[in-house]
Amino acid sequence: SYFVAQRRLSIKLEKLAYIDDAAELTRQILCAKDAFEQEKEHVFVIGLDLDRQIKYVDLVAVGTLDSCSMHPREVFRRAVNMMASSIILVHNHPSRNVEPSVADLKATFRCMAAGKILGIPVEASLIVSTKTNEFTELPKRMPLEFENLEP
Repeated sequence: SYFVAQRRLSIKLEKLAYIDDAAELTRQILCAKDAFEQEKEHVFVIGLDLDRQIKYVDLVAVGTLDSCSMHPREVFRRAVNMMASSIILVHNHPSRNVEPSVADLKATFRCMAAGKILGIPVEASLIVSTKTNEFTELPKRMPLEFENLEP
């Protein structure tokens, strides 16, 4: 849980003012894990209220060195339960490369479509690296070719 982990982190956030804050928060959570765990992809969801206050940070998936499955069912489970106003998706690439893969884009756009239906928008989707301080933000608009994605 974010609120337990927050005691061990140097970043003390209650409100996300910038996307950089979300990247730094999840980077610090990942860096608190042991070296073997850092070599796996992790998917986090940050749930926000209307004032951009953090309601929760949820680890929804742990994958392998170069892949991780992100499904809207897990992404929005806690968001619906805790009545989040919006969410931010963050996942890491254990390599230094923070460029999105086709799989990253498809999973993000599926979650954006699900969030639109649920009324809980995906405010941002980020890829972070724990080896560098770099991150990238995925497109906020879903391209037309992704509109009718199959599960």
